[in-house]
Amino acid sequence: MRIIDKYILLQWLQSFLATVLVTAGILVMEDMYKELTTLMDYGATAGELWAYYGLLLPQFFGVVIPVSFLISLLYVLNRMHQAQEVVAMRAAGMSLWAMLRSLWIVGMVLTVFLFLFNASVIPLAMEKHRVIVDDLRFREGSKQDSGVLLHVTFDHPSEHRRWFFNRFNETTLHGYGVTVFQLDANGAEHDRYNAGEAYFDGDHWVLVDGRTLKFDANGEPVKSLGFDKKELPNVRETPQMMLLFRKKPKLLSFFELQTIKTHFDDDNPLVAPYVVRYYSVLLNPLLCLALVGLAIPFSIAGVRTNPMVGISKALGLFFLFYVLSSVCALLGEQTVLHPLVAACLPGTCIVLITIYFYQRP
Repeated sequence: MRIIDKYILLQWLQSFLATVLVTAGILVMEDMYKELTTLMDYGATAGELWAYYGLLLPQFFGVVIPVSFLISLLYVLNRMHQAQEVVAMRAAGMSLWAMLRSLWIVGMVLTVFLFLFNASVIPLAMEKHRVIVDDLRFREGSKQDSGVLLHVTFDHPSEHRRWFFNRFNETTLHGYGVTVFQLDANGAEHDRYNAGEAYFDGDHWVLVDGRTLKFDANGEPVKSLGFDKKELPNVRETPQMMLLFRKKPKLLSFFELQTIKTHFDDDNPLVAPYVVRYYSVLLNPLLCLALVGLAIPFSIAGVRTNPMVGISKALGLFFLFYVLSSVCALLGEQTVLHPLVAACLPGTCIVLITIYFYQRP
């Protein structure tokens, strides 16, 4: 590694680590301000609090790392610009790529790191973090009443099946007052199961104390059979899958979003917000590469240009990216744009702007 690369990397790493620590610390303190009193009221122990915040911290990295990367890039490049180091290297005949290739390599490394982190660590942290919160809430409430949801419905189009629960306990995963509609490919009902109780037994559902109704091709009931207990071995949608749509897309892990993406059509209006979120999480790491190209032309604009002007432009474009992301996400949720287009469009715009400014003399 060249001496200039080591020098730039050291300067960048110091500012990057400091920015990550400060930004993550602010986010943790914000959560403490909002949630710590509630957790203490739930009777959380010191160990549970450590686990809560230990699992919360990795969830911030998907946002903290790109933001910290941009700030550290602007700081290092602005410092080199003010010290005339960029002018000296250009006078020595070095191109921008030769001068700053170490930062491009760092951008690639962070992109790969975020891909792996988003696909493995963050989903597990989100799900385990949610388990801790649910356990604390369950401990606070009574075992019978805690986590009871009213009028839960679930439509599984690929299996032509619809569910309705009068009550569903998300802690014990038992449903009460259950009706299951089994449809054919044309949407006509051919079986209906009514049961007083239902629970998921490992890999299939079990209905208790109910009745089976069978319908003919005209939709008329032709047979009614009572049962004390009935197993549905081919019905494999899990309670967790059924409850996914009761949570906001940003609260779901990548694994849970992937489950929705796998089992439901993208053009379903109910599914669209979750698929937009899925693609956004998947493509978010590529932002690190775009940020390198965004920071370089604005931070070393020229010796007669106030560096703060370039930095302000870079930060303004970064803010524009998040505004555009929100607008595209809204259009994707309304199915005006395809979810993949809604997720790709903001990043594509930033890349095109970066290429334009990077090629300017």
